Amino acid sequence: NGPTAYGFSFKYPKSWRPNKQVGNAHLYNLQVTPGKDAGSGRISLTVDQVKGDSLAAWGTLAAASERLRAAAAKASKGGQVSVVRSVEYAKGGMTYYEIEVKSDTGVHEWSKLALTAEQLFALTLSSSSPGTEPFASEVLDSFTVKPNSMDNFQVTAKGQAPGVFDYLKQVPTDLGKVEAGVF
Repeated sequence: NGPTAYGFSFKYPKSWRPNKQVGNAHLYNLQVTPGKDAGSGRISLTVDQVKGDSLAAWGTLAAASERLRAAAAKASKGGQVSVVRSVEYAKGGMTYYEIEVKSDTGVHEWSKLALTAEQLFALTLSSSSPGTEPFASEVLDSFTVKPNSMDNFQVTAKGQAPGVFDYLKQVPTDLGKVEAGVF
């Protein structure tokens, strides 16, 4: 089992190790990396406060794809980066964007985004190892976010959740967990 229960869950290999990042620009930042001799790559889960209560209000799928492509291009230091796939779908009361980008330097990134309670959840898997697609697909498929749940509220600026008492009626009795899975 992983280290947190903030209204989201996803699976990663048991040999990988989670590390919550502290003191950065995100409300929440979890990095999961391979243990010794467990391969290469990185999974990151970030939560950021945004305006809007849906992905559509935050930005279109095309705009989100371009943001991720531009960020990957900047990180690749001059390499060409293209959007390989982008899709929008609904599951469990949430809308998700899945975006895949690839650089000519060999770096491949898969991202899945969800937005609820004015918080953007972004799960990103990055790897330069060939044959990572099935693993990335399994990690992305396992990522879920609870809609409008008190579990999702992070410590944020004053006024972040004006309707907090309405949400109290929706507090679930079970908590989502980051789970370690065997792939």
